[in-house]
Amino acid sequence: MPEPLSSVWLEFAAQGVMLEVAAQFCPFEAGGLLLGYWNDDGSAAVMAATRPGPRAAHRLFSFVPDYEFDDKQVALAYERSGRYWGYLGDWHTHPLGSSEPSRKDLKVARNIATSEQARSPKPLMAIVSGWRNRHTQFWLYRSGQEALVAALFKVFNGDSGGNLNDNLT
Repeated sequence: MPEPLSSVWLEFAAQGVMLEVAAQFCPFEAGGLLLGYWNDDGSAAVMAATRPGPRAAHRLFSFVPDYEFDDKQVALAYERSGRYWGYLGDWHTHPLGSSEPSRKDLKVARNIATSEQARSPKPLMAIVSGWRNRHTQFWLYRSGQEALVAALFKVFNGDSGGNLNDNLT
């Protein structure tokens, strides 16, 4: 019997960051990190989405993160959340394509899952697709299947009092 689809809770402000960045860099790809925590029931709570760093490379069909900037964002979120939030995975745009992951996306997820530094054996990936009518889809890497599997997601307004989406730079 196949495993049920995983669920993702996406904080409203995190979704806003992803859509704003998608519009800002369109028609080029852009992206950032997904930060938050895993719940006891196996669902993920994405509390923040970061913007791309100043040294990120944006192209029509690829995006290369600013890794040094991203590392600092993870450390900052961890500190400001009271050592609760961590790295869950990445998000990026496909402005000229679909929200289906590419072979490169699968390779990136596999590399994240096996990276000791990432500490994310089942990384999330979110893809925001489209030019005008944007569509967001979350994916969860399953190492046993060597696949990214679609995950259900719901947007919520966490209003955590100190929304790190506004404070991450």
